[in-house]
Amino acid sequence: MDRRATLSALIKFDKPLEELRAALAGFDWDSEPVVTLSRLDIAATLRRFTSGEIDARTVEAWADAIECRDDIQFEPGHEDVIASAIHDLANPTLEGQLNIIAPNVLAALSQRSFGGQMTRAYKTHLDVEYNQVAVFARGLTNPFNNWEERHVRQGFAWRSGSVSFRTLDNGPHLVDVFTTEFAGPLGHGVIRAVEVPFDVPGGGKLEIASISEAVELSLSPGKYLLRSEMFGRSGDIELIRLVFARMEIPRFSILVADSEISCDGPLLKEARAAR
Repeated sequence: MDRRATLSALIKFDKPLEELRAALAGFDWDSEPVVTLSRLDIAATLRRFTSGEIDARTVEAWADAIECRDDIQFEPGHEDVIASAIHDLANPTLEGQLNIIAPNVLAALSQRSFGGQMTRAYKTHLDVEYNQVAVFARGLTNPFNNWEERHVRQGFAWRSGSVSFRTLDNGPHLVDVFTTEFAGPLGHGVIRAVEVPFDVPGGGKLEIASISEAVELSLSPGKYLLRSEMFGRSGDIELIRLVFARMEIPRFSILVADSEISCDGPLLKEARAAR
């Protein structure tokens, strides 16, 4: 492989690292930039780590192979945050073990708005009852979740393939669904915001539902971070935004808590199916 092909394979990490190192050893160190490392490239490698495909030492070696190379430039406008991320990943002795720092690295990578990369996937109206909106895989048996007291306090009830978010009120709701690479900043005026992992199954068929009605949508299969943002009432309608982010590390988090929910204590990360 020539220099460009080798470096492209390195930043995409789609060939064995030892093979790439051997190829890189045949090139002079000094060179003008020929490839660009993006935030998405780093996020993709971190997702392979969190899924168990590669280990922390492999991520460290990958970042070490990239750090300080003159022939790799960083995504324009995001040079500093990418340089910091690569440094942190390449130096766990200084910066901390990967399983601890990975969420902070991704948060730094996504700290700026990604603008046009957020795509509206669906927009629908739902009549909400019992203060819940659910997202689940289409065809899931008993798709709604049983709420325990801790679920009510934290504002969500989750199990694999299904999550129910506690809404601010009942009645008419406008639900806006977006897909993106990174979740980015919260929407202006958000009152309650919760994040959970969500796996979109093969076939990509989902439902968004209240107790009384449901709508179907299709997304690309895969692992997502699903963020629920609730904005309160606009006229007679409550507003909710659901963001499916593919390049984030899936996690459970209460980002914004209003007076009706609490962040105190550990989150309950499992629910039973309602029957």
